[in-house]
Amino acid sequence: MCYTLHMETIVEQLNELDNQYPNVMKMPKDIREKYNRLSQQLICQVWDIRHKDHGSIHSHLKAGEKDGM
Repeated sequence: MCYTLHMETIVEQLNELDNQYPNVMKMPKDIREKYNRLSQQLICQVWDIRHKDHGSIHSHLKAGEKDGM
C-alpha cells in the first residue's frame, strides 16, 4: 500500500487547502507539494480499493462458474 492516512483525512486536508488556495497555481511551492502528495495518496487508496474489489468480484464469478451457476 502506498498511503498512510485514511481517505477521509486526506479529503479533509485537500478541502482545507482548496478553500485556502482556490487557484492551485498560486499556491506556495511547499503547499503545492503537500497538495500533490495528498492527491497521490488519495489516488493510491482509490486504486487499491478498486483493485481489491475487482479481484474479489472476479474470484466470486470464477467460483460461481465452477459450481455450475
